[in-house]
Amino acid sequence: MTTEHLFKDFSVLYSRLFDHHPVLQGNINLFVREFEDKRGDREIERLRFTSDSCNSINNHVIPDICQILEDNLKQISDKVSIATQMTLDLAESEEKVQRPYLMGQRARRKEEWTEFMSGQVARSSRVDQDYETQVQQLKENYNELETKLDNSLKPVL
Repeated sequence: MTTEHLFKDFSVLYSRLFDHHPVLQGNINLFVREFEDKRGDREIERLRFTSDSCNSINNHVIPDICQILEDNLKQISDKVSIATQMTLDLAESEEKVQRPYLMGQRARRKEEWTEFMSGQVARSSRVDQDYETQVQQLKENYNELETKLDNSLKPVL
């Protein structure tokens, strides 16, 4: 029995020292009550106002805007079509003016390219010929040296 009394006393002591739940619960309830009293019905009034505004927008503003858009959409579409046609006409006339110039420039660049490539081919063939000449000279030089070497070794043997 003493352990039961000891355990019970220990539980009471523990709950008084470390269990703050009842105190915190009281403070939380007081805070919530004060918060709700101060705010009153402001949220309900705001929700009603928001709901009324949404209904007004859905029932009056949106249909009015749709009607205005339908009335003006045809005019906007016609103006866009006219602007598109004017742009196409302008581009076509510009192309007619610039086409001969561009064709002339293209022909000139093609001629310059042909000249450039023929110059490159000529340079390439000159380099190839110089290379072949150098190779031939080196072969002759080495053949001459080999002959001299062979000639210098014959008398010794």
